[in-house]
Amino acid sequence: MSDNYYWYLSYGSNIFDERFKFYITGGYCEFNNKKYNGCTDKTWPLKNKAKIIHHKMYFAKSSSSWGGGGVCFINPIPNPKVITYGRMYLVTKEQYEQIWCQEGKSWYNKKIIIGQDEGIDIVTFTNSKNLLITKPHQSYKDVIIKGLIQTYPSLTLADITNYIS
Repeated sequence: MSDNYYWYLSYGSNIFDERFKFYITGGYCEFNNKKYNGCTDKTWPLKNKAKIIHHKMYFAKSSSSWGGGGVCFINPIPNPKVITYGRMYLVTKEQYEQIWCQEGKSWYNKKIIIGQDEGIDIVTFTNSKNLLITKPHQSYKDVIIKGLIQTYPSLTLADITNYIS
């Protein structure tokens, strides 16, 4: 199985599975008013679970899909002193590539292998450079907050607010 799968590690709006599903199944996403094609294989990930990332998360660029605000990236260089809350989904390698294409390989031009879980590579993507910080739109932050509540139920609202800011 490990030859055909990746753990896709998300750290932004995709930690909320109601948002992430559009990359798999396609359709109109009410969170950012955008239509997605989805993957060729629309099978839902076999598993998903929380995963702490030791890469600093930040908001950058200006996404018209998210009110012109910044979206999440991680610093490509790991830092054991920082914590970024992520969620990983067990997807086929083909699904991973199609998710990456839908996210936009021009913005997310660097693939990072974070490690392994159950003998399967944990992979994500970001920009190869540290970009200028851009404030995210509240609609984008709201989706991340929903994902954090869903994925990390032990976090308090104060923890989440502190993390997002």
